Amino acid sequence: MLDLNKIERVMVFGAHGDDEIIGCGGTLAYLSELEKEICVITFTYRETSYLKVSEKSIAMKSADQEMQDADEILGIGKRVVFGLPCRGVVNDKENFERCMKLIRNFRPHVIFTHSPTDFHRDHRAVSLMTDEAREKAWENLQSDWGDPWHTPLVFYYEIFNLISHPSLIVTFTKECLNKKLKAMESQVSQISVLRGIKQQILGRAMERGAFAGGEGVYGEAFKLSDYFPMFLRQGE
Repeated sequence: MLDLNKIERVMVFGAHGDDEIIGCGGTLAYLSELEKEICVITFTYRETSYLKVSEKSIAMKSADQEMQDADEILGIGKRVVFGLPCRGVVNDKENFERCMKLIRNFRPHVIFTHSPTDFHRDHRAVSLMTDEAREKAWENLQSDWGDPWHTPLVFYYEIFNLISHPSLIVTFTKECLNKKLKAMESQVSQISVLRGIKQQILGRAMERGAFAGGEGVYGEAFKLSDYFPMFLRQGE
């Protein structure tokens, strides 16, 4: 289904600046080692995600710096931040079309995004927007927005809810797991907000890796989107 060695460009859509770490940080670290191009689209500066009132005024600035730190650790080459209000991400015309243009511009071979059944309202909005933009980017229209581009695969990742029947488990080494944990630790403002997040990351990586590869293997689970069909074109 997915040969990571054959793809060149990977795109991730996430509502908040730490979602790509939690959902697919180990996979991104592995892809970076393979020298793949990685572009992350982040919709908010998570300005409501602070523990102390004294941190409220610097939440956006903290998020910006922490995203830069995560990019360096995981090997993310490009990040685009929409700056939408946290808890207020909506799948409207402007945001949808912006996603479509970005897909046409970056031309990804695989996209990772939120699950449409995730608990968080922003996550669900981003998931649907990604699926719709991926489909529309393929249509033969609005050439001034770039040439049509079909992304063969879209996968949903895990944040707050577990995927009960994964379509794919990507395995990786302890070094990639350590990069994922280090990237999460760089999100200093979120460690206390997201109770037990490092334990969650480690536990999931161990469970998913054990299921797919056995002792000493770590992994992340994904669900294949069926919003738009894959194309099997003979001779390619």
